[in-house]
Parts: sequence; structure tokens; C-alpha cells
Amino acid sequence: PTTSTVMKSNTLTLDVRPGSTPAIQAAIDQATGQVLQQQDLPPDQVVSYMLHARQQGQWNKFFLYIDVKNLMLQQPDLKRRYDRASDQERRDMIAAFKKQLEQMTTDSDILVVPSEFSIEKTSYTPTQATVIVKEQFKHPSYTDVKDYTYYLHRPENVWLIYNYTVRNLGTQ
Repeated sequence: PTTSTVMKSNTLTLDVRPGSTPAIQAAIDQATGQVLQQQDLPPDQVVSYMLHARQQGQWNKFFLYIDVKNLMLQQPDLKRRYDRASDQERRDMIAAFKKQLEQMTTDSDILVVPSEFSIEKTSYTPTQATVIVKEQFKHPSYTDVKDYTYYLHRPENVWLIYNYTVRNLGTQ
């Protein structure tokens, strides 16, 4: 007859909590506690969603419809570095660029918080869109008025902002 030996082990208790990692926290809506998910919104609603998130300082919502990689690649020096980089270096570059945006350490007009905005014109094809927005920026003694043109593409049934241009309209 064979006898089996019973081995005892210490019990290890793990406490797993949602939102315990930065990646999970970034996917949670701070106001509702719900997981943020991209929806198939029209281009003008995507831009409006992004601008409202920026006004409220909600970075997780701000980045939900931003194509960070393609936004970064609009800068020629970063595009050259990206084209020569390995896969891991590319991932690191995108993460670093996103962090610079969030910490507002990069000179990017998309980070400026408008006091008011209005969607002026939207045009799109099945895969490309352009949304023109009049944005106002209040200062103590005047208000800057600018036209932002946001460029969107639709790589996987969701519109993403990948570029923008700014045109100064003057002050009020």
C-alpha cells in the first residue's frame, strides 16, 4: 500500500481591488465609478466630449477619443525618432508624450482650456472628418477667440482626433 504525505502550507490572502493600477484608474469615470468605453459618436460629439472633459480637468475622458500616437507624429522631430525606434521605444515614446500632455509640459494648443466653445461646421466621409470649433479663452481684461479645426479618422468604428490646427480670430 502507498501512503501519501500531506503537506501543509501557509494560507496567503490576496486583496484585489479594482482601480488599483494606473491603467485601471485611467479607465474609470471619476464621477460615476463606471468604466469608460468609447462609443460610436459622430465627429462633432467626439470633439464636444473632449472639450468638456478638458474644461473639467478629466484627463481619462480627454484621452478617450484622442489618437495620441498620430497626434505625436504630427511633430516632425518626433516622427523621425519614432520611425527609427524599436517597438518598445515606440511604446515608450507614446507613453511619454501622453504624460507630457497630461502634465502640460509640452507646448500644445489642444491643452488650453476654453471658457466657451461652439461647433461651427462638421464635414466627413466614412473614414475622415473635420470639425471646426470657435473657442473663447477668457483673460482678466479681454477674451481670445480662435478657430480650432480638429481632424478625425475612424480606424475601428470610433472617431478619433489625430490632429488639429488653430487660427487666431482676435480678441473681444
